[in-house]
Amino acid sequence: MIKSIHDRRELQTRPALSRRMTVQRDEAGFLKYRIAVTNFDNTFASVASEAEDVTCTLCKFDVIAGDVRYEFKSYIQTTVNNIANGSIKNQHRAYIETGTLVNTRYIFEKLKLNPPFIVQTPQGPVTLTGNNAAELYVRSKFLEMYQTNASYFWNNSSTTGWWQSVSGINFADEDALLTWLNTQTYDSAWLNFIKVQ
Repeated sequence: MIKSIHDRRELQTRPALSRRMTVQRDEAGFLKYRIAVTNFDNTFASVASEAEDVTCTLCKFDVIAGDVRYEFKSYIQTTVNNIANGSIKNQHRAYIETGTLVNTRYIFEKLKLNPPFIVQTPQGPVTLTGNNAAELYVRSKFLEMYQTNASYFWNNSSTTGWWQSVSGINFADEDALLTWLNTQTYDSAWLNFIKVQ
């Protein structure tokens, strides 16, 4: 996660970053480099006083911009297919429990996801098409993760605040949560924190 780098030597040990940057000093006199993401492939633009750019071509970073945390996921299709059983659920539940998921956006790399995007619905399998098919597909895998692991995502009611904020329901127990999750679909608005670009 890059927010600021306090020493030019540290920047030079990071091979992904170019040598062009903007320098300013903080209150204690340390050199400080402030970087802002301008697009998904991480072309960085300086936000300090001297107008120089820092560029990192085709790199992926987890970034905090203001109050928003961006989690960049460069997952291949197989990894997305197994989100319900993968290690992402540990980090994801921690975000729910600490209340940071409200300000977190997951950004998945579109070029690594290939159609057909087939999701299971109560009416049977559906092939997603259109510009947002990959995004809806990833959302369906998150929904599957919640449904398959409802007990894990309930965690003795440690996550009730988030579930209530997205559903408007004060769930009594994990069975009530699972019942609600089973009424949800991959295009439910509360899954909008997941993007594919």
